[in-house]
Amino acid sequence: MTRSAHAGPSLLIASSLLVLVLPATVRAQGSISGHIEANGHSSRPDLGAWEYILTMDWSTGSAQGLLEFSLYLDDLSRGCSCSQLRSAVAPGDTSGFSLSGKVGCPVYYYCSFECDGDPDLPVLGKMLTFHPYGDPHCQAGSSGTGTFRFYSDSPPVPIHASNLYLKDTHESFVGEGPALGVFPGLACDPAGEEPMSWGGLKSIYQE
Repeated sequence: MTRSAHAGPSLLIASSLLVLVLPATVRAQGSISGHIEANGHSSRPDLGAWEYILTMDWSTGSAQGLLEFSLYLDDLSRGCSCSQLRSAVAPGDTSGFSLSGKVGCPVYYYCSFECDGDPDLPVLGKMLTFHPYGDPHCQAGSSGTGTFRFYSDSPPVPIHASNLYLKDTHESFVGEGPALGVFPGLACDPAGEEPMSWGGLKSIYQE
């Protein structure tokens, strides 16, 4: 009888916790993934000898469009401060492009460094965040593919671990996924001191 009396409130508390936690779990229903390639013939040599091209696919998992997405940098540059990253990695004036779902209505993006992360995301740390801008009638849709660029004088090294994080137009975190490929091998990052061999680079090098 004593056990039974104690079990009732415990079950009620557990059930209440499930009710509180479940909406947050369901909310992260979108998906995002990307691949970064390196181009040794940079279109902006004034910004860096190497051009890095991120091709990204996303779905918010709802009718809400993409608000912005972030490339988490802490796993790619563990020993680097935010100021070192700003000096070594340069976004262009226009850092990306995707289609809005309307004919003749492209979406352009600018890029910013987030040194302390974003409180709406489940991680804190250094990030490159890509934000749509321009014609308010041309907005990023609930799903799509985009191409995004940044520049560096540092040659590429393989990505061992990275994540992309997605927010919808309600400013809610809706999904995360992998970024594969390469990233600049920065002197401040012990894992990035040695660039890839030419044989390894050819598989991800963009002519």
